[in-house]
Amino acid sequence: MKFKKIIIGMVIAALAFGAVACTKNDSNDGKGQQQEQDKEQDKEQDKKELTGTLEEIMTSVYKGVGEEIPSLQNIPLTDENVAYYAGIEKLDGAEGLASEAMISSVAHSVVLVKAKEGTDIEALKTEMKEKVDPRKWICVGVEREEVIVDNIGNTIIMIIDQNKEAAEKLHESFLALEK
Repeated sequence: MKFKKIIIGMVIAALAFGAVACTKNDSNDGKGQQQEQDKEQDKEQDKKELTGTLEEIMTSVYKGVGEEIPSLQNIPLTDENVAYYAGIEKLDGAEGLASEAMISSVAHSVVLVKAKEGTDIEALKTEMKEKVDPRKWICVGVEREEVIVDNIGNTIIMIIDQNKEAAEKLHESFLALEK
């Protein structure tokens, strides 16, 4: 008889615990739904892709700035030069383009990398920011924390410019391409 009472007590306790756990889930349901919506929005953001070639995207970024830009040259990225321009070891199926000042005493570089599908974009952005040499020019450069790295979908931009205002305008121009 005592054994039955213990079993019944344990069953009641388990049911009560289950009811409390379900109640907590119900009360957090609004937060859970919001978190799910946020995750879906992030996924949606990642799915947005820029169309056009990297040259066309680069032209659009500069066109959106509307300021005097130093004389530039576009350099396609290869496995041999990607470490210098983008800070990554190899392209690994990605394509890239660097836009550099033709005068080496001007710290200005805009790099576009279109990563292959399935790439961990956040990890690639971190690698670029941590490994690129922001002082690669003769006598000029920027501090690492001033390097801007962002993305729209699988297209990553890295901006290094000694003029912080110009760097921000380039960044804003890139982000405007998403609209």
